[in-house]
Parts: sequence; C-alpha cells; structure tokens
Amino acid sequence: MLENRDLDVYWPVGLRGTQDRSYTFPDGTSDAVKNTAYREAIDAQVDMVKRLLPAGKTPLFHFTLYTEMLPQYLTGNLYVPPDVTIVWTDDNDGHMRALPKEPGQWKHGVYYHLAYFSTNTQRTKQVSHLITPMRVEEEFRNIVQAGATEYMLVNVSELREFVMEARMLAEITWNAKTAFAKPDAAGRFVDWWAREYFGDNAAADVARAYRGYYQALPNWDQIAVGGNAVVQALAALDAKLANTPVPAAAPNALSLSALEQRSAAYDRVMGIVEFAAEKIVGAGPETIKAEREQFFFEHVTLPVLIDMRQTTAAIRLQKALAASDPAAVRRWSMLAFDGLRALEDEINPRGASPVRELVPEVVDPRRQQSLQRAPFISAHALVSHRALSDTLTPAFRLKAEATCFVSSG
Repeated sequence: MLENRDLDVYWPVGLRGTQDRSYTFPDGTSDAVKNTAYREAIDAQVDMVKRLLPAGKTPLFHFTLYTEMLPQYLTGNLYVPPDVTIVWTDDNDGHMRALPKEPGQWKHGVYYHLAYFSTNTQRTKQVSHLITPMRVEEEFRNIVQAGATEYMLVNVSELREFVMEARMLAEITWNAKTAFAKPDAAGRFVDWWAREYFGDNAAADVARAYRGYYQALPNWDQIAVGGNAVVQALAALDAKLANTPVPAAAPNALSLSALEQRSAAYDRVMGIVEFAAEKIVGAGPETIKAEREQFFFEHVTLPVLIDMRQTTAAIRLQKALAASDPAAVRRWSMLAFDGLRALEDEINPRGASPVRELVPEVVDPRRQQSLQRAPFISAHALVSHRALSDTLTPAFRLKAEATCFVSSG
C-alpha cells in the first residue's frame, strides 16, 4: 500500500488464497463465519487505503466475484461497502457467469478472459485466440444492458495472439453506444480489422479467412481435437501390435467418418486462408507485406494447421489400426508420421524443422515469434512422433527413429 499509494490505483479488496485459489477455511466452517471473515477483511482493507492515501486522491476499490465468491454474494448475506465496485466474472471462456439484475447501491464492472491458462487444460487458451468476436458481441451487449460498465479487466496473457479481440473490446468500452448502434457488430469489426491491418486490396479475402477460422475453431477445445485423436489412436495401435487388449475409446472420441468430415472442412477453410495469404503477399511495400504475412500466418494459418495436421494424422492411424496386412499398417503409420512432421516444418517455414535436422539453420528473424512458441506447440507432436516410433514393429521402426528429433530438454 505504502509503495503504491502515489499511483492511480483501483485497489482490490477481499480474501484470496495463494496461487490464485479460493481462501481456505477449516472444514465445517459455516457460511455465516466465512461472511464475517470476508467483511472484516474488506473493512480493514478499505479503512487502510483511506487512511494512507495522500490528500486529494480519491480511493477506488473493487471486489471480484471469483468462482467461490459469486454464489456467496448472490445469497445476499455477504456485505460489501457501497463504495466498492462489484466486478462480475466470466467462466474463463468468455461466457459471463452472472450479471447484476439491479445495480443497487454499488457500481459494477467485469473481469473477462480472452486468454486463460489452466493446470488441468480445461478452457486453456494460450496458443491462439479462441474467443470469437461473435461471442464478445453477445456477452458485451448483455454487460452493457446490465450496467456493469464502471470497471473492465481483460486477461490477454501474451497479448500478440489476442490483440484482435482486445481491440474489439477497446472499441466497445470506449463507446458502447456507437459499437452496438447496429446489428452484427462482430461482422462489422472483422471487416474493419481486415481493412485496417491488411489493406483494402486484401481486406475482403482476409475477412473471409477470419470467418472460416472462427467457424473451424469456435471454442477452446477444438484446437486439440486432432491431437487427442492421435493420442487415442496411438494407444490402440500400440495395444494391437503388442497383442494386448485395445483400450476402450474415450467417451468423446471421434469415429473415422467424423474425423474425415472434420478434415474435409479444414481443407475448405485452408483453401480460403491460403487464397487470402496470397493476396496479402501481393499488396503493399515489402516491409509491410512481410509483417502482414507473418502476422496472418501466426494468427490464422498456424492455429488451423495445428489441428488440421493432427486430424489428418489421426485418420491415417485409424486406418493403420483397421488394417490386417503388416505392410498396410506400416504405410498408414508412416503417412501419419509424415503429417506430424509437416506441422513442425510449417512452424518454421524455412525448413529448419528440428524434426528434420539435429542442427537447425539460422532462423529467419520474421519467424522468431513462431519459434519461441514452437516448444509448446511441438510438445504434443513430439509425443506423437515418439509414441509412433515406439509403436512401429522393429522391422520398420528405422525411418521413425531416423527422423524423430531429439528434445533439447
């Protein structure tokens, strides 16, 4: 408090446990006792700030309704001082958990996630932007209508991947009346974004590519569908080649037919994306073209490729699993391996993929951002490569061992 009191601060109040977890009470603690503890902590924090702020500074406070606090607050039994702004939260995936039905004596705001990291992977969004402008529009129309506009906090993690939707939120929070004056604010924003950042000549095709991207990856779990299918197919193939019982398929496992439909949809989207990329390359000064090309690749093309390549690999592994001829099993398995290797090459378009070369070439500076994230993206593919190598029978494991890259870790 003393270190920061000269800054313009919106002071957070309340009780929160270590590692951003709920505050832990002894087992059996009643809600009444918990509410008393919360109130005493908030009162003490508000009093301390008011006493220690320099003269002339207006104290501003907010109380965030984290996971465990929302139901407690909604009971009406949790006291919050009227000069504390109530901050309503989303579900870490861009859907508001609740909003004020009546403002009462408080001001209200929101805490919203474009990015999120979870230790159990649920709703994690770190590699790419997966909260669509359409979801942002739907949720923020409700937020504005509920009057929760006093305070806004947005989780963007590493901003680069989430700058598009963060810009949309900036437009809304700056002037919601104008942003929502007409229907389809999301569509109008995507069109504006394409013109503003990629130029008039490429704008229409870029906007179409973004719409295809959002259709292919409308939710946090969609970018991992292919990767999960690869892991499941490898486990089944390993059991088959070891003459052990094949493990039961996961409840959400996709059939071969469903994966093929998904792959066909990706092919259509990728055709649109590649056409837009060509329009970007063909317009503007060289420096601007290079920057636009890099950003479009990392913002649209690469996230689609991550699941597209692994979906294709999963299809080939399922065909290997269904094959009775050892030569067919080998052929489909190696085709799956090559598809995963292609993803590594696409992460570094210069061809210095660690899958192909133990000593990589000098990295193109324009792709440094991609490669800085490559260990995260490559981790799943590396598991797949090595698991596939272990799955192949000794008679045809050589190629997999020769091409499987060595982890620097």
